[in-house]
Amino acid sequence: MYYFRILLFLWLFVSGAKAHSLYSEPFYITKPLRSWIELRDENLTRQKYDYSCGAASLSSVMSYFYDVKVSEREILDFLLSHKGISTDKKREIEVDNELREKAHLSFSDLALFAQSKGFRTQGLALDFETLTKLQIPVIIYVNVRDMEHFSVYKGADSHYVYLADPSLGNIKVSKGKFLEMFYQRDDLTYPGKILAILSDTHKGNDTFFTHKTNTMIYKAIQDKALD
Repeated sequence: MYYFRILLFLWLFVSGAKAHSLYSEPFYITKPLRSWIELRDENLTRQKYDYSCGAASLSSVMSYFYDVKVSEREILDFLLSHKGISTDKKREIEVDNELREKAHLSFSDLALFAQSKGFRTQGLALDFETLTKLQIPVIIYVNVRDMEHFSVYKGADSHYVYLADPSLGNIKVSKGKFLEMFYQRDDLTYPGKILAILSDTHKGNDTFFTHKTNTMIYKAIQDKALD
């Protein structure tokens, strides 16, 4: 945490020839200053590898919404081992197309890990209106510049959708842009797809889910929207 000190001098000026010092000794006010990076990455897991957005998204939901601390590495190790891939090959996966295809993570893979930790999971196809009515954060499948990607939906208002994105951090996306990314199914009735992580024993952290309670973060990123 960084701190800055503001040196204040108070002077009283009286109109005319006379001026009197009200307080001539300096005093200090110490105030915490949070960096942009801290705000951008608050309550989310950033992905370490270009293929690990799903694992990082699951880590964000479990660690910061349900307060069950699970790292991206733990999720990857579990799922790679399940696929018969050595956990020492995380970097190799990024450059080996055949290995990358084998290591590809789906909603089913993420659900498998969550279930191993006692969570229930539900994969759903739905439209945007239904998405905005959900009362928990969910992992969403999107397509960004012809690349498959997972992110975490946190909330929406009349203009923007708020995401805890493993690649970009806490961001807001214009509704139009979000629909382009989210509507990837041919079924026009249920054009988007999500994975919900559910628990009967762990109470969710509402401050993670809704952007309205994180005004400092979203005030800081209000000019960083993806249009």
